[in-house]
Order: sequence, then structure tokens, then C-alpha cells
Amino acid sequence: MTERVSALKIRRNLGEILNKTNYKGDSFIIERAGKEIGVLIPLEEYKIVSKLKDCDSDIRQTSSEK
Repeated sequence: MTERVSALKIRRNLGEILNKTNYKGDSFIIERAGKEIGVLIPLEEYKIVSKLKDCDSDIRQTSSEK
């Protein structure tokens, strides 16, 4: 589940939100003044995204060398 939360709510409820992220797998889009400024996702999802990003970078580098 992805929930939109204000930066203020994150500051006030950090422990609760981290628990939801870690134990329930919830994600949070963080907003300030109605604008999206960041995202909080479970660590395992981050690891997957990070690996995909690295693979994409490797592919782009390899194709530019040809």
C-alpha cells in the first residue's frame, strides 16, 4: 500500500511509519506544501531498484562503447 504523507507527519510519527514500512511493506510518498519531495520504501524494494539502476547504467555504458 502506498500512502501520501506530509513531511510534518513523518517527523511526528517516524517510528510508527518506519514500522509500517519495515513490517507491513507499506510505502509512503512524502509531500511538502502539496509537492512530492521523496519516498519511503521498504529496504528490500530499495535493493531491487538499486540493482536495476546499476544494470541499466551498465547497459548504457556498454552500448555507448560500441
